[in-house]
Amino acid sequence: LLILQPQLQQKQPPPQQQQQQQQQQQQQQQLERQLLLS
Repeated sequence: LLILQPQLQQKQPPPQQQQQQQQQQQQQQQLERQLLLS
């Protein structure tokens, strides 16, 4: 994720895409937390 963020910033995608990306990041974080808890 950290590696992809700079590329996404350079592309400057529309706000809608940015929102989708944020949601994906949140979902990934939640999955990581679940894995740590399990």
